Formats: sequence, structure tokens, C-alpha cells
Amino acid sequence: CVYGNRDGDEICGVGTDNFSLDPLLCDPEIGNFHIEDASPCAPGNHPNGPDACGGALIGAQGAGCDSDVPEVTPRAVARLLGNRPNPFTGSTVISFALESRQPVSLDVLDASGRRVALLYQGVPSPGVQQVTWDGTTLGGARAESGVYFYRLRCGELTEGLRMLRLR
Repeated sequence: CVYGNRDGDEICGVGTDNFSLDPLLCDPEIGNFHIEDASPCAPGNHPNGPDACGGALIGAQGAGCDSDVPEVTPRAVARLLGNRPNPFTGSTVISFALESRQPVSLDVLDASGRRVALLYQGVPSPGVQQVTWDGTTLGGARAESGVYFYRLRCGELTEGLRMLRLR
């Protein structure tokens, strides 16, 4: 917050009492740009004393961190990291990362969206996980050459990527 800005938009004073301090925003990462009660921008907290600028609120939305800021969307709890090698002939390793212990499933689909293989279903530990697909289908046969998709499901999250199998 700035008091006494001399560039034509003075708030109080005429080019005097300029200062630059941390405005002490409540939680800007989630969009709460209100100021804490102890902020130098809050009414009565001017560095020159509570009577400076008539005790006005200076350059902020409001004091107090209890506000009507909407809930922040939680970060994704899982994400696909890719497969190596791609394209592949024998087998490929699919990697994904988890923020916390949650039920996940990882399957392989053909180009028409039919499930070819279920690679993993369970509740792994948080962190990076790796699952190998050797090209075997649900029926035990070797998958043909072509484009396949692998899909990770974790709660409401569904993520998919493409891979190419060569025989």
C-alpha cells in the first residue's frame, strides 16, 4: 500500500509520507486480497499514527480475513507422467504421481475406446509410481501394433495419454 502518491492520485498528503510496506494480504494464492487487521493499509494503521489520513482505509478491499472469497479448487491428487519408451516393441513403463493415498486404476484402451488391459487397481503410496505393460491383453494375447491409450482414474480425476506399440 502507498500513502501520499505524488503522481496525481494522492490519497493523503502531497507527496509526503510515501512508504512501501507489505500490505499483509490475507491469502492471495486463493484470491483473497483482503488485508489482515494488522496491515499498514488497514484503517488507523498508518505508519505516522492512527490519525494520519483521517484513519482511512488505504488501497485495499477491506480489512479482516474472514471474507466471501470462493473456495479454491483443490490441486489434482494424481497426474500421468508419461510412458517410456514410446513407441515401444516389447514393453513400456507408465509413470504417474500421487499426492496422497487414494484408490487408482490404470488401464489400456484401443483406438475405439475398448479396454485392452487393466494394469493396476489399488491404493498405492503417495509419490511416483511405475507400472509396466508388456503388451499382453485381458485375454492373454499379444496386442497388435497400433495406437493405444492409457488412462489413469483417481477419484473424480480421469487423465489419459497416447502410446504407440510396434511389433
